[in-house]
Amino acid sequence: MKRLLTLVAASMTLAACTAGNMPLLRGPAVEPALTPQSDALACLAEKAPDPRRKVAVASVTDRTGKFSVDDGGYKVSQGPDLMAISAFAKTGAVDLVERLDTKVLEWELNYADKKVLGDGPRIAVTPQGRQKVAYRGIMPGELMGSDYYLVGGITSIDYNIGSAGAEVSISGIGGGYREFRLLVGVDLRLVETRTSRIAAVSSLQKQIVGYETQAGIFRFFGDTLVDVSAGNKVNEPISLGVRAVIERAVFDLVTQVYGLADGDCHELLRLADASAATFAATTGRRSSTAIGRTDS
Repeated sequence: MKRLLTLVAASMTLAACTAGNMPLLRGPAVEPALTPQSDALACLAEKAPDPRRKVAVASVTDRTGKFSVDDGGYKVSQGPDLMAISAFAKTGAVDLVERLDTKVLEWELNYADKKVLGDGPRIAVTPQGRQKVAYRGIMPGELMGSDYYLVGGITSIDYNIGSAGAEVSISGIGGGYREFRLLVGVDLRLVETRTSRIAAVSSLQKQIVGYETQAGIFRFFGDTLVDVSAGNKVNEPISLGVRAVIERAVFDLVTQVYGLADGDCHELLRLADASAATFAATTGRRSSTAIGRTDS
C-alpha cells in the first residue's frame, strides 16, 4: 500500500510539473440550433406573398421571475427575443429591421448628421451645388420602417407537474426508472406599427421531460460482496424547449398575418409534433424494457 501511494504521489507531481500548455478537450462539432419546427418555418419562404412584411422584434423577456442562487441564476433563458429574431430569419418570409439593439445605429446616425462620419467620397447636394464630399450624411428615407413589431415573453414555468417511477430489487439485484416533467409557456403578439392594432397572437406551452434509469447488484457470492451500480440520466434542455415554443409561435404569427391556409407547411408542423411525441414515448419504453430485463 505504501508503495502504491508513493507511485500515485510521484505521478501527480510529474503531471503538475509538465511544461507547456495542457491540451484542450475538444467536444462534439458545432451544429445549427434547430428544433422540430425549423423545417416548417423554412417552408413559409415559398408561401409568403410579395412584398414581404417588415418586422421588428421588441423586448421579449422572461416574465416568470424564477431565480435561484443555488441553481446558478435564472431558471429560463434570458434571450427569448434573440431566439425570436432567429426564428423569423428561418422563415425567409419577412424582412427584419433592427430595433432591439440600436446603440451602434444611433451613434453612426448622430455622427453622420454632423457630417463627420467619413465614408466618402460621394456626391452631395450642398449650398454650392452638387459637390464631391468626404462625409456620409443622411439621405431622406434611408432608414427602413417596420410594418409590425413583436412583443411578449416567457410567461410560465411550472415544476413537478407530473412524475412517475418504479423500483424493484430481488435478492440484491434490481433497478429503477423515474420520469420528471415541467411546463413552460410563451405568449407573443404582432402589433401593427402604424395603428397599434394587435394583428396576431400566439399563446403556447410545452412540457419538458427528463428520464432517469438505474440498475445494480448488491449481494454476497460466497464470502465476496459484489456491489455494482449503473445509471443513465437524460434531461431535455429547458432553453431548447423554449426555443421550440418560440419557433412554433412565430410560425403561427406569420401564417396569421399572411392569411396562409392549412397546407404543406402546416403538414410539416404536424409531422414534427408527431415525431416528437413518438420519440418521447419510445424513450420511455426503452428505459422501462431495460429495467425489466435487469429485474428478472
